[in-house]
Amino acid sequence: MDFDLNTEQSLLKESVARLFAADKDAAHRRSKQETADGATGLWAKFAENGLIAIGFDEALGGMGPAPFEAMVIGQEIGRAYCASPFLESVVMPGEAFRLTDNASLAQQIAPAVMQGDARLACIFEGLTAERDGDGWRVRGEAVCAPHGDEATGFIAAAQTGGGWLVFYMPGDAPQATRRAYKTFDISPAARVSIDNLPVRKDDVLAAGSDGAAMVEAMQCAGVAFLAAEAVGLMEMMFETTIEHLRTRVQFGQKLANFQALQHRVAEMAVALEQARSAAIYAAANLDTQDSLESAKGAAAAKAAVAISARLIGQTAVQLHGGIGLTEEHVVGRGMRRLTMIELTFGDADDSASRLAALGGFTAPA
Repeated sequence: MDFDLNTEQSLLKESVARLFAADKDAAHRRSKQETADGATGLWAKFAENGLIAIGFDEALGGMGPAPFEAMVIGQEIGRAYCASPFLESVVMPGEAFRLTDNASLAQQIAPAVMQGDARLACIFEGLTAERDGDGWRVRGEAVCAPHGDEATGFIAAAQTGGGWLVFYMPGDAPQATRRAYKTFDISPAARVSIDNLPVRKDDVLAAGSDGAAMVEAMQCAGVAFLAAEAVGLMEMMFETTIEHLRTRVQFGQKLANFQALQHRVAEMAVALEQARSAAIYAAANLDTQDSLESAKGAAAAKAAVAISARLIGQTAVQLHGGIGLTEEHVVGRGMRRLTMIELTFGDADDSASRLAALGGFTAPA
């Protein structure tokens, strides 16, 4: 496996890093609990630079599927500690549009997203659907729809008893209400309640076993992206911790001179490289467009990244001392985000069990 970025990917990494460097508030937006204005400006820059198009097929006017490029963007979002809707608006919907037979619906939605005029959010829990003629009726409540507070539309999945119904719901549907709130890591989210929503055949992306496969693919892509975001965030926390140890003086010398702390930093470095390898593995498996290999890659990456995130997050906080627990310090805030990533789509134990159920790793032929 090639662990190095190619020329185009390296240029992409530099381009995204420059965007965040130019928007000096991006790294603090989550801590300030800001939502609409600042995030909208940065999202417009993503659209202007063609970054959103990376998540969508060429048939829709995009440049995807491009899992390695999405990985690069995810890492930079993590390094900037930015509450970006890239996962919910681009990565997971892009997978749904790639797999759907309803090309006309995808063509209606994707262009506005790529232009930065629309934002999507995804729902995977709390909804049920039952047949209503050639359409469906959907009811239920999704407790947490990340970035659902400002979404102009939703890609939602409802259980049908015989699989899943994956459909598009406009953000202004009268049968849906939402309540905005902040999650543990101060990311925007919404509780979405749906009461007897009619879903037309034209609004369905997939149903039954095809719907189940689509949900699986969306979540695998989501896990791979979150793994990349976690790697970027861990890089930032690791570098911040090293700088703290090099400058902080205790007992007449810098903390970096203490051998016990040097060992802790070495453990962080090993964990970071393990997480980085796992994120690359997930992206490589997604690139095969093989559903089984994608699922294995996602499960393996999630298990490895979750373990590394716990070690690096806790160690960074401990080595910073009391300041590492404060809301004002990026290490404390980063620990919150790593915890959320660790628990999204299942924790390390869930992911390891899933990998085993899928047959584990297979040796190359």
